[in-house]
Amino acid sequence: PGVHAMQRIAWTRELSRRREAAGQKPLTESESMAEWNDSADLLFSGEFVYIRPAPSRLDLAFKADEVLQTLVSKRRIRFLNTHSEKVRDALRARGENWRMARSPQRPDEIVKAIEGARVAISNNPIYYYNVNTGTRWLTAGDLASVASLDAAAYRAQIVEIVHGLESRNRLGMGEVALFPPSLDPAVADAFKKVRPEELDDASLRAAVEAVAVKWRMALPASLRQETTDNFEWRAEMNAALSRVPNETEVGDQDLIQGISPEFYRQIEWLPGGRLEDGELIFDSVWEEAKRSCRSFATTECAPFSSTWCGLLALSSTPTSAAYSTLWRVVRSGTPGAAASISCSARRSAPSRAPTSSGSRSGAWRNISTRARTFSAP
Repeated sequence: PGVHAMQRIAWTRELSRRREAAGQKPLTESESMAEWNDSADLLFSGEFVYIRPAPSRLDLAFKADEVLQTLVSKRRIRFLNTHSEKVRDALRARGENWRMARSPQRPDEIVKAIEGARVAISNNPIYYYNVNTGTRWLTAGDLASVASLDAAAYRAQIVEIVHGLESRNRLGMGEVALFPPSLDPAVADAFKKVRPEELDDASLRAAVEAVAVKWRMALPASLRQETTDNFEWRAEMNAALSRVPNETEVGDQDLIQGISPEFYRQIEWLPGGRLEDGELIFDSVWEEAKRSCRSFATTECAPFSSTWCGLLALSSTPTSAAYSTLWRVVRSGTPGAAASISCSARRSAPSRAPTSSGSRSGAWRNISTRARTFSAP
């Protein structure tokens, strides 16, 4: 399954199958919803595993973090949704500003991010995925590439696009959107009116081509060359992929009061530590380095050539004789295909690990002050 909602459906169906195989009743609706609610969204890139926390359920995000650290290096796990003050404050309280996902800044970083954002849902990888909102951006050029498909594949792809344009994820954001964000809404409205189930093959292609012509006419001339070598297109796509839901994106000045303007977006946080009851406790990443753990690049979860979706189920209810079950990440050969991980949440917390609500005495203070600056390109 290519979206998180489809993964949740697949996961609850798998749990019901296991229960029926064991002679038990399948999950009830309430049990299925509990599984849905006790899960965390994951995204996999070529370098990091990203946790996309819901600000109202940070406990799940940090529980997912604990489970993931048994599989990959902590250095390779980052948090999204840092536009939310709740998420920022929770990471700051843990002394972990360095784990906030950082937006690309340099041209080479932007190009790499755009190239790595290419994803599929169930068919061809024709979208660019925004990890913050879950929206998949479709360009006019990628729609044109669909025309070379045979009749059955073409129909399946158009059905997927129309359904995505009409659907919203649990963040309230569109599953699919037409690029650029400033595009006349009439183009998307026209696409939504295409009804593949009511049209034969020739009529369907004609209807989609009519939308494509309207789309190309509405595009600014500067965005018609869809390549990262085109500065305007690259900047617009980077902006679309960096969007955050509902709130203004966080900047360095939101983390450090009084920061000089010349340092805006020029700070990279590094691991430090925290103070608990007057005691300095270094980040556990230093202990990990001492243990000489396997690096992320050598684990079974990497490397990934582009952005991949994942789901971490964190229900505390046993679902099989073996309490902890890992659904290994399996590469299907299609870039952007989804992978699912399920692990039991019944794990002991790391020693002296902070929680999302702070320390036992409430005396947490972030001391992740080890940061470095770098020059703008």
